[in-house]
Amino acid sequence: MSDPATITGSGACHSVSPYTGPVVTPSLRPLRRDAEANLQRILDATKQVMARQGLDFSMEDIAREAGCGVGTIYRRFASKDELLHHQFHALRSQVSAVAEAAMAHEDALAGLETLMVQLGTAMAENHGLRDLVMGSPQFRSDALAARRHLRPVITTLFARARAAGQLREGIEATDLSIIVAMMAEVIVLTASAQPDLWRRYLAIAIDGIRSTNTRPLLGRAPTPRELTHMIQQKKAGHHTTAG
Repeated sequence: MSDPATITGSGACHSVSPYTGPVVTPSLRPLRRDAEANLQRILDATKQVMARQGLDFSMEDIAREAGCGVGTIYRRFASKDELLHHQFHALRSQVSAVAEAAMAHEDALAGLETLMVQLGTAMAENHGLRDLVMGSPQFRSDALAARRHLRPVITTLFARARAAGQLREGIEATDLSIIVAMMAEVIVLTASAQPDLWRRYLAIAIDGIRSTNTRPLLGRAPTPRELTHMIQQKKAGHHTTAG
């Protein structure tokens, strides 16, 4: 790895020697103009790296993307986890905007479709968001916060769609969570060959929950508790991969 003090240039972050003292987080005191510019460059670089690689990256990857020494990053963030928690706050804001757009629909089923299309688009563009939605083990609290934020939106839209007679008999709100999980897996599977193919299968899934389908469904939807357990099992690695 390069010496943090050797990476310089007019477009680079201001380099420092490896930092071993107390960590000062961005919110503790006002930043100098150059330090503020460095921080924004680090955050922008993190966003770009997360979009490409999801959560599987190193601080060195961020330093290369930002054009600065890794010591500069550690001056602002004590660890990768701290940096990601900061980024997840911004991602939750993105999820909030998606939720507001969905709630604005007078047609509840159209609102649910908008919500899932926008989530799919965001996950396809940002693998870090996909990893957050699917629940990465070390960021369980962030994933739970994102789901807690979406839950009342989904519950409200689902109740409105059911009251309007738009939903197939036997469909439950947890079915929608499973559809989102399926969509996330399709995004990963088809990203390199046909990156928009997830839209086809989401459309098939949405058509499948409409009340015009009268064929009885097989099995039953998981309860919220069962769904939470499934997510926790996946986080723990207790799942198989087809191959």
